[in-house]
Amino acid sequence: MKFSKYILWLLMLVSVAMLCFFGMAETESVQQTTGQFIDVSTGLDAYLYWTEAIVIIAIVALVVLSVLNLKNDPKGALGAIIGIVVFAALLGVCYVISPASEDFVRVVNGETEVVTVGWLKVIDMWINSIVALISVVILLVVGFAAKRAIVK
Repeated sequence: MKFSKYILWLLMLVSVAMLCFFGMAETESVQQTTGQFIDVSTGLDAYLYWTEAIVIIAIVALVVLSVLNLKNDPKGALGAIIGIVVFAALLGVCYVISPASEDFVRVVNGETEVVTVGWLKVIDMWINSIVALISVVILLVVGFAAKRAIVK
């Protein structure tokens, strides 16, 4: 248990350090398809890749550890696998309800970058799933607080 706690603290420390570093990085003026210019952090892409890597590592670790733990604690491992399936279903629903808009074009340092409709739907999927999960957490906190107040 101590090993996982140290790994958690290490990943949080690296994430906060990256957020501080990339949050204070230079901004550059980016032209949108509408012709407007917006300021975008130059280090944002690296932080997004770091976040994706942590999420992928967590999902892979959860699946692998659930399969390895299937012999010792089948009920717990099955619960973890069901959680993964429910999360995958949530992502699927969030992807389907994400609006399909036109490609997003930005000019960075004179080079044109195009973000396709597929990637925009994936970004919207993650945003919608985060909002859904935060809503569930808030509902659970309020529900358990109300239950505790009623029981006492």
